[in-house]
Amino acid sequence: MYSPQPMTPDMVMAAAAAQQQAIEQERAAHLVPTSANATYNLNSILANTITASDYYLSLLSDYHSFESVIDAVREEIKVQ
Repeated sequence: MYSPQPMTPDMVMAAAAAQQQAIEQERAAHLVPTSANATYNLNSILANTITASDYYLSLLSDYHSFESVIDAVREEIKVQ
């Protein structure tokens, strides 16, 4: 009768790493290549109009950090 050898912790770690690498390769095969420039691919005229608007400039003065933006979003969201 065949009795398999028990796996050592090193063998388990190597198998897990190989499985993770295979998953990452599969995900990478399905990604759509993208690129972003300074205006996140917006038309330059539109980007300039937005960044020159009073509303945008007021937002910059109101929120000095990413955390303050997140706090404002949490205050505005209404869950139904």
